[in-house]
Amino acid sequence: VWTAFAAGFVLLGHEILLLRRLPFWLEGFHPTFAGVLAATLLAASMGSLLAGRLLRLGRWTSPVGWLVASCLATVLWPLQEGVTSWIAGWKIERLAWFGSRELGLHLRAILTGFVAIAPVAIATGAVVPLALSRIGGEDRVRATGRVALYHGLGSLLGSLVVGTLAPGWFATS
Repeated sequence: VWTAFAAGFVLLGHEILLLRRLPFWLEGFHPTFAGVLAATLLAASMGSLLAGRLLRLGRWTSPVGWLVASCLATVLWPLQEGVTSWIAGWKIERLAWFGSRELGLHLRAILTGFVAIAPVAIATGAVVPLALSRIGGEDRVRATGRVALYHGLGSLLGSLVVGTLAPGWFATS
């Protein structure tokens, strides 16, 4: 259950960090929030799907290994910063399909958010299904609830620490 807690902490902490950075490149907070949220949910779902496939193949099924991979994915931050700022600089009209400037704005925000969060979110999205796969018998229902609870608490604490406490700790004058 602690791996689920840590996965939630890392995932939401990273999402909040992006919400503090990306509005400077995109058109303000609201489209950035929607885009990062959609990208986070999409990438975490992709991680869950990947975990199911890995379980069927019997490969790379350690939830702790995937949690470590999500932390190591933050090493890609300089590359992500470069690619993310490049995508954020695209003209909205480039993505304005069907003549909708609004759609182009949101597609750019989702694409920017996805590039920024995918390495971490895919890895953390795989942690919970892999952790649940190790639980068998009648305790599975109770354990599923505990894993979901710990993942939610980790997510809550990650968003609070990164969004509220960390800026005060690392503030510069």
